[in-house]
Amino acid sequence: MEPHFRTIIGQIFSVENEEYLKFKIDHKKIECLLKLNSIIKENLSNNQLSLKFVFQEMAVSRSQLYRMITAATGKSVVAYINSYKLSKALELIR
Repeated sequence: MEPHFRTIIGQIFSVENEEYLKFKIDHKKIECLLKLNSIIKENLSNNQLSLKFVFQEMAVSRSQLYRMITAATGKSVVAYINSYKLSKALELIR
């Protein structure tokens, strides 16, 4: 039985490690997360990182990005960005 997409993303929070390639999952969702991760990573030190900036960089509407991220991760865009930042901070601490 194929694991649920959200479970996979939850286990492999950092999709950059390409573990997701083992599973048959929607690659559009992965591409969206990779692009979002890239934008966040490039702007980690920017305390003024806004959702408007993210929407513009992703070239999608606010509602479309919310739908894509929520469907892929079960989190809102803000919660996903915060989780990503926290995971990167944890890596730096270790």
